[in-house]
Amino acid sequence: MAEPNPALHLKALRRKAQRVLWWERAWEPLRWPLLLVAFYVLACLARIPQSLPDWLHTLLEAGVLGTALWLTITGLRRVPSVSIPVADRRIEHDSKLAYQPLLSLTDRPAFAGNGEQSAIWSRHVERVTASLGTLRVGLPHPETSLHERLALIAVPLAIVVAAILGGTHTPSRLHAGLLPGVDDNSIPLPTLQAWIDRPSYAPGAPIFLSATGHNTLDVPQGAILNATITGAHGKPALHGIASPEQNRLDAESWNSHGTLQQSGTISIVVRGRTLGSWRVKVEPDLPPTVTWDGKPGPQKDDWRTGLPWHVHQTYGVASLEAEINLPGLTRGRILRVPIPLDGQPKDAKGVATPDLSSDPFAGMEVEGRLHAKSASGRESRSDIVKFQIAARKFTDPLARALVALRRRLMLGQQRARRPQPN
Repeated sequence: MAEPNPALHLKALRRKAQRVLWWERAWEPLRWPLLLVAFYVLACLARIPQSLPDWLHTLLEAGVLGTALWLTITGLRRVPSVSIPVADRRIEHDSKLAYQPLLSLTDRPAFAGNGEQSAIWSRHVERVTASLGTLRVGLPHPETSLHERLALIAVPLAIVVAAILGGTHTPSRLHAGLLPGVDDNSIPLPTLQAWIDRPSYAPGAPIFLSATGHNTLDVPQGAILNATITGAHGKPALHGIASPEQNRLDAESWNSHGTLQQSGTISIVVRGRTLGSWRVKVEPDLPPTVTWDGKPGPQKDDWRTGLPWHVHQTYGVASLEAEINLPGLTRGRILRVPIPLDGQPKDAKGVATPDLSSDPFAGMEVEGRLHAKSASGRESRSDIVKFQIAARKFTDPLARALVALRRRLMLGQQRARRPQPN
């Protein structure tokens, strides 16, 4: 049989009264840890811990907070639990009930396990509870001495006054006081000079950085960030760069540098404060794109061979050549034909017309591909195409025979170099 609503209400009030009484009893073991923490907060606002050496700051904070935690744990373990009769007395006191009427509800009649007796007792509990009117439990009010009451007023008031006097520096003072090795905003920032040097394959003026830069910087892959920090009381940290290098110049000066390999945010932090932060977009140094820009082969009415080409690379192509060999003879002779470029173009196309008529490959069908190298040393090759190399036309039978003999001899040597199957 479910309990009537007045009984449920009384049960909830008893739990609330037990919690209130427990907190009142816990005040005595909690007052000293709270006082220790409050004094440490006041010291942080007065910049006392952060003015100490980091090791002493750490020792002081660990001692104060460790002691407060130890006092809290040991004290709360000694707080006794609150019994139901004691909770009833609190309900009666806060509800202003005379003669302790809840005392009768703690008794249990004989043969309470009998069904009829249990029903009668439940109706009795319901009538008594309903006759009591509105029951209530007030807030905790632990017993305190005059000195404790004065401290409860003075300590929070001192913290509020110190926070007001700190102004905008208050959050940073609390942060620095609780984290050894961090400075608050009352201390001037170290001086920062930072710039980005472009790599040798993409020459240009250095990019000088300001601490408050908001625009995204476009830099080539392999650019180097350099930073000189003076007036620093700790080692700077360079975030956003893999394996940065740090060099100490003197007691308060550092030089930091690192290579930019990927896009992201770069920041320099000294003792918990950011000196500068920049967003960089790194343009990757990709191998050049090189393709045939048409079908290579003999020029019309000429003994020159046309080699149409097209190259592209973000930072420039340093060299271009054609690699020519006989079909199927990958280990044989390779004819390398340099193709002149106008400087180091980033995107260019053209047709080279070298005179290959005196080469043993003249007049033969060959395989060829283009080989390009960027200014940074990256290389790539085009697809292989088959074409014929232009040759001079001889009318003298002896000259034609000598050319044919030379070609046969060279072809025989190439085939002799082909590995024989086992």
